[in-house]
Amino acid sequence: MKKITLLFLFCGIISNAQCWNSVNSTNSQGTFAIKDDGTMWAWGKNDYHQLGDETTVNRNTVVQVGTDTNWATVSAEIYSCLAIKTDGTLWAWGDNFFGQLGNGTFSSSNTPTQIGIDSNWLTISGGNRHTIGLKTDGTLWAWGDNTSGQLGDGTLDTRTSPTQIGTDTNWAKINSGFYFNLAIKMDGTLWAWGNNGSGQLGNGSTTNSNIPIQIGTDTNWKDIAAGNSHSVAVKMDGTLWVWGYNAIGQLGDSSFTDRLIPTMIGTNTNWNSVGAGSNVSFAINTNGNLFETGFNYYGELGDGTNSGRNIFTMLGTDTDWLKAEGGQSHSVALKTNGTLYTAGDNLFGQLGDGTNVQNNTFTAISCQTLKTANFDANSFNIYPNPVQDILIISSDNFDIAKSEIFDITGKKVMESKQNIFSVINLQNGIYLIKIADKEGKITNQKFIKK
Repeated sequence: MKKITLLFLFCGIISNAQCWNSVNSTNSQGTFAIKDDGTMWAWGKNDYHQLGDETTVNRNTVVQVGTDTNWATVSAEIYSCLAIKTDGTLWAWGDNFFGQLGNGTFSSSNTPTQIGIDSNWLTISGGNRHTIGLKTDGTLWAWGDNTSGQLGDGTLDTRTSPTQIGTDTNWAKINSGFYFNLAIKMDGTLWAWGNNGSGQLGNGSTTNSNIPIQIGTDTNWKDIAAGNSHSVAVKMDGTLWVWGYNAIGQLGDSSFTDRLIPTMIGTNTNWNSVGAGSNVSFAINTNGNLFETGFNYYGELGDGTNSGRNIFTMLGTDTDWLKAEGGQSHSVALKTNGTLYTAGDNLFGQLGDGTNVQNNTFTAISCQTLKTANFDANSFNIYPNPVQDILIISSDNFDIAKSEIFDITGKKVMESKQNIFSVINLQNGIYLIKIADKEGKITNQKFIKK
């Protein structure tokens, strides 16, 4: 193949820290991550078998969950965990006191157990002993605890099996808070339901709702994140919005006042994605800079201090952040090169650094088992970048076996065995492309769709 002038470069050597594809710790005192080879790993609190390793022993080092190599996405909560495989099947393990595993019983599981037989699950999100999920047909499902109406089925009844919420088939994104949920439909509208004691539903009241209710009338919502009792979101125009509980500065609006409706932060229009933890918020702009605000008693902001913030403050100067979110008192962050970082409380080993000592600085969690590849400066041409319609991969000395594109949530959006992608239908933003050769060696890098 004729070599084409380099416009976007895979830099350096993929080190033993750069193998992570996705990570989740929302509402949890543990951390779950999936490697590029499709294996799942976990660490942290394990008193209810939530790590899925058949024990109740807390882990302060990375432990593999089973031996499967086809995990696609994972979502944790305090007492249990759920995951979807690349074949679209749903799996769950851990405590099941409120039926949050969805297995039709209240029986817990100490290893991943398949839930039902459906193979069209797309994404899931765990709250506090409740779960919501989307299928590939755009339908919304929920199960588990429902004391605040967080299942959205019009009742306060506990559900032990996935239960469809309404009949709409245009749900696109979901995210669970402690006792409430946020969702975006394919038409860009924003919806919320469940507990609303601090205004986290964003409808101007503090009244709970047991059905999804539309928030405002805007049709340009892009990304959402839910904390314990607060919400963060980005619109397609790049503006950043917050609402809900704010006593610890987690809304980042320079106050400590709760907000009952979405409130815009500043005037910047280059925000790309958001994340949240118990009482922290994260936002990443289109430059790849990471901003954060909120509680920092345990160092969960990872900025080298234990001082809380009530304004979004940039962490360092790095421009390759892909995702950041928090658990109950620790945080995780992922870079575009597959490097995973943790910070904050470590009482249960949730930082995965081999200690139980809290750390107020984001520290990389290394990998040891994934094949790596050495790529010199002339290995790849990926162009154009930024790209509007067609993305091309060119190489003189590398046999491409498969290429995959992931969005900022870690969800795979495209796959090809060719060296060309039509990305015209992707939303504008930052994406990660992962390329594998015929020997299974992998590298990845980001590109921008505009």
